[in-house]
Amino acid sequence: MKYGGLFSKSTVLLFGKELHLISIPKFEGTRAELSHSYFEENGWLQSGFIIDKCKPFGCFVGKAQFNKAIYSLFILAELYSDEFYFTMNSLPDMVLPTIQWIRYILGRDDLHLMRRQNIWNIYEYLSENIKDEFDKQYDDVLDSFCGDTIDYNKYLCVYMAEHEVIQTLEELCGDNSTYDLSKGLSLFNLIEINRKSINKYRASSTLDEDSQIHHLLEILTYDDEAKEKLKEDKNEQSFVFFQLIQAPITVKLISEMYNRNFWELWTQVKGRTTVNIEKEPQFEITTDNDTLCTDDFFDIYSDDRLYLWGECDDIVISFAAKAWLKELSAQFKDILNIEDYNTEIAQWQERLVEVIAKFQDKTYFFEDLFYEFLGSLHRPEYRAWIVLLEIQTDPIKYKRLVAVLANHKLRENVFETETE
Repeated sequence: MKYGGLFSKSTVLLFGKELHLISIPKFEGTRAELSHSYFEENGWLQSGFIIDKCKPFGCFVGKAQFNKAIYSLFILAELYSDEFYFTMNSLPDMVLPTIQWIRYILGRDDLHLMRRQNIWNIYEYLSENIKDEFDKQYDDVLDSFCGDTIDYNKYLCVYMAEHEVIQTLEELCGDNSTYDLSKGLSLFNLIEINRKSINKYRASSTLDEDSQIHHLLEILTYDDEAKEKLKEDKNEQSFVFFQLIQAPITVKLISEMYNRNFWELWTQVKGRTTVNIEKEPQFEITTDNDTLCTDDFFDIYSDDRLYLWGECDDIVISFAAKAWLKELSAQFKDILNIEDYNTEIAQWQERLVEVIAKFQDKTYFFEDLFYEFLGSLHRPEYRAWIVLLEIQTDPIKYKRLVAVLANHKLRENVFETETE
């Protein structure tokens, strides 16, 4: 979370000033609040992460740094959650760069969203768990999630679940001669054969409709031995064509012909179908192993991540920033030599609060650093750092100075001091 600039925010009141402080997210129980983007300096609606479920919560919009970081948590959950989990989003073009950044951070180039391979499993998950949250049909929702990665020939199961079978074929397949499923028969041909078989069965069967439907659905669950016997039954041998179409399409056809709810019928065979089609409906997922560094993913500079210097090997401080840090070191030494440090601690506390309040409309102070300062104001170097903060006029340089002070390793390197 901290690599993505995600922080929690707290508020303290001191010397009549309300200060907003940020900190690395801490888990309270199993939940951590993420309400601030360090890279954007924006506060957002409450978001967070539930560690025991490996799931984020909250909302995000757009492609700015906060949204990218939150979105990466959703993708991370999809990669590692034990239960079925699918990232709900409307930014399909963000999937690949997000995975590439996660690979970069974790040092793993073998991560892929394999759960996205079976589009039907995703569709089932949506229909069973969160359908009430959307007023759009699910084929449209999935389309918005996946963008151009959908191959509509593999999308038929999902689309037919929401539309009539023939309407689907006409809209998605066009000329029936262009869609060859297997054995030289088009999907139109196969569906028409199955339709005629079902009509013939309905006309000759002495069973009631519920029993007829049950029998037809059970054919989709037949093992190899039962399938062979089906071929030998003159009355039902035409049902072998059930095995040449993906099961959801056949169930949809049955639901239309008997005027029944598709999902109620599908529930009866879910997980038991034995239809074996060579090409299962899938997303076209990338098999690349590329990575994307943090600066490129968030469109920032390494100088904006000085609080992580020494912890992240990829932070390369620019020549301009190095020159500025050298200048800071010289100013710090001058301040130590000329500043009067006999002033009461309370006055230094108030000066610290004043300088934080002065800049907090542009950037927030680190909570740990704030309390470290309050407990160390008897030491000359901390008082000198307050002066150094006070003389800053550029909010960006002030922010970077705060980051340097919060990073003990970098602080010791720049100012040649030691942390107690």
